[in-house]
Amino acid sequence: MLIKWLSLDLKSIRQHVQVLEVCDGFSIEFPSELISLFPNIVVFKVYSLNYRYDLVNLINLLSSLKHLKGVELSTGYYNYPKEQDNQILEFFKSLNSLKLTRSNHSIPLGSPFLKIDQNFTKLNTMTILNDTVLANLQFCLPNLTGIELPNYKVSESLLANFIKLNPQLKRMECKWHQIEFIQRIWSPYVTLTRKMSEFKTQPYYSLILAILRQYNIKYIVMDYVSYDNLIINIVKVSWTGKYDIEVVSIYHTKYNEIDWTFCKGLRDVLVLKYCYYKFFEYNNSYNYFYDMFDWKFVFN
Repeated sequence: MLIKWLSLDLKSIRQHVQVLEVCDGFSIEFPSELISLFPNIVVFKVYSLNYRYDLVNLINLLSSLKHLKGVELSTGYYNYPKEQDNQILEFFKSLNSLKLTRSNHSIPLGSPFLKIDQNFTKLNTMTILNDTVLANLQFCLPNLTGIELPNYKVSESLLANFIKLNPQLKRMECKWHQIEFIQRIWSPYVTLTRKMSEFKTQPYYSLILAILRQYNIKYIVMDYVSYDNLIINIVKVSWTGKYDIEVVSIYHTKYNEIDWTFCKGLRDVLVLKYCYYKFFEYNNSYNYFYDMFDWKFVFN
């Protein structure tokens, strides 16, 4: 019945639909009917935290789409015969984007989601679910410009080496705002110059320092929410030696009061964006963009 309604309601525009998302549980037949209704899909998404789905059947259907470039899938799926692994992996290798969302079901150790390696050369964006995947990716993936890291305790050494091997990376989505020393350094109330070495015993210190050095960062733009206002804080970065930098807050204001004349003059910028719950991020009024900055790297 739903498919019939969609077919009638969207008759004049369904050929133009490029992104399609299915939420929660669905039958084997349902995605087949949807895909036939929207033949020009570029990105297909499955968001289902509690319900599993038939991964093999879904990929068989998606393989018929001529314009498909990427998928965003939940990690909970029904068990399938092991011999289907190669088919799934070959499908993933054909994509430009492979994003994954952890569901409330455990991920099998042999899951194709954990077998991403240097052979996935077409990917420009991807999700790295854990250090097992990160260890498989200690190579250059020349087209890769963005990665997602779910909230897990990532290996600093593996991630630092991965970034070193992939200098073309421009964006990393993670939860860096949860790191205490970053919160303290970027505090808008700290107007005195501080040295990063004060925090060298803190987790992720070496990683952050390596990223700042690799991209030759001179300014950091951070945003956060305070009393329903989006606030930005600009921190100046000065190198005092090979292994240390000084940071100081030089600009602090509400987003809608930014002096863009001042901001457009900044070069070699790292943007540290506030982290939102994924489910709400698309309609979140605070999810602003910073393309007006000459940024080299973005943390979400």
